[in-house]
Amino acid sequence: MENMHAALFEAVHSGSHQNITKVAYEILKRPLFISDSQCRPVDLYPKAPIGDEIWDRNLTLEVMDLDFFMQHQKYDVINIFRSAREPVLIPGDAGRASTMTVGVFVDGIFKGALSVYCPKGDSDNFYTENIENLKNVAKAYSIYFRYKNVDPADVRAMHTPFLTALHNDEIKDIRHLEFCMSKISFDFHADYCILAMKPGHFSSLLDKHLQELSVIQPLFMFVSIDTISYILVTRVTEKRIQNNSIIRGLLAASEKLNLSIGASRRFFSLFHSSDFFYQARRALELSSEQGEPAVLRQYEDYAVQDISKCFEGHKYTRAMIHPALFLLEEYDVSNNTEYLKTIYYYIHSFCNATNVNNRLCTHRNTLFYRLKRIEELTEINLHDEKTCIHLLLSFQIQHNWKGLDTIPST
Repeated sequence: MENMHAALFEAVHSGSHQNITKVAYEILKRPLFISDSQCRPVDLYPKAPIGDEIWDRNLTLEVMDLDFFMQHQKYDVINIFRSAREPVLIPGDAGRASTMTVGVFVDGIFKGALSVYCPKGDSDNFYTENIENLKNVAKAYSIYFRYKNVDPADVRAMHTPFLTALHNDEIKDIRHLEFCMSKISFDFHADYCILAMKPGHFSSLLDKHLQELSVIQPLFMFVSIDTISYILVTRVTEKRIQNNSIIRGLLAASEKLNLSIGASRRFFSLFHSSDFFYQARRALELSSEQGEPAVLRQYEDYAVQDISKCFEGHKYTRAMIHPALFLLEEYDVSNNTEYLKTIYYYIHSFCNATNVNNRLCTHRNTLFYRLKRIEELTEINLHDEKTCIHLLLSFQIQHNWKGLDTIPST
């Protein structure tokens, strides 16, 4: 065992958490994982399924599974992590092994947790025989965290797995949601909004700024998933979300880093809120595709474009476009008219003649003449709601469809 402890010491000074974990596995002879103060796995070993639901899912996750923390209502796991200066047994249940957990501290500050999986019937013996080994491995990780100078512990570490579960739509029902919310230190209040940013190489700067801002304004929580930073903001009571003080602060932070922000619509329940993570991400992506300057972009400004993109690559994309667009485009080329442009602005102005006249600088009578001719040429009724919706989507599909270079003859 002395040789093992010497190997553990060498692994610490190698500066590699993988080396520490491998040696720790040889000492403890049980599957183990180490997480940081944000509930993100630092390492786990072996990197293979062991037949435990939580462990096997965590193999592919960047954040520890929320169910790990919620597996027993009588165990407040995150607080156990933060106070476990001595190893603590967390009993398992059907499909889940018991875990022996001990906190990792640097100068009295919680930096992470070491958890060792124990098969059923083995936990008591393991605890008795390995309590000192567990403490030594925890000390090894304490030295590692000190060397790496990881960020100070965030008292709201449960935010990370909770937001990840919301993003992945893993909350089973309202009761499950309410139970999870009761275990998390956060001022949950109706009127939510999701923001999305893609910080790239500014990710560490953004995370640091968000952590500082969250202390001053504790009405938001954030998480990074697949290179995108998502922020859940609460108490967004303003119809124009830009007027919200929290969002103004986040905008100021993003402007310093020249980052765009995508924003979802406001919503009032966190159940099935994955839809709003999607909205924030798509607003960010679609604004970036158009090369628009870094600023707050809201999903409602891109909803029609997003819907139309669902048809990209479809075998019958051309067939979905209203034939009036092809006919008018061909007629304009042959007769030097602007009927396609006219109907474009008419539909996008929601049939408001005054707005169209202002955009085209035409007389009211000229517009009505053009609309009448358009109806005659295309045999459509511009007072029909379904026709107008079809035309609106058709313009957007045509705009997105890069292969639309030629106009078929009528």
